[in-house]
Amino acid sequence: MFSTFVKDGYVEIEKKKFQIRYFQSMTVRGSRRFRLEVNIGPGDMIIRDGDSVEGLEVWVVRHLPFVLYSRTLT
Repeated sequence: MFSTFVKDGYVEIEKKKFQIRYFQSMTVRGSRRFRLEVNIGPGDMIIRDGDSVEGLEVWVVRHLPFVLYSRTLT
């Protein structure tokens, strides 16, 4: 299964800038799936799958700040 680059961008959370890249892939049954990768640091990233780029963008706005905060607690 191959992934195709869709778009990229940056999001700023608590005065830190994170790169986000979106990819599209096809399933065996022919449906499209999307993935985002958030680059947190060297060798560290968050990967999230979804049904649409728009759904992943909503996830970034609503959930990414909490995910990043929870990583500081460990």
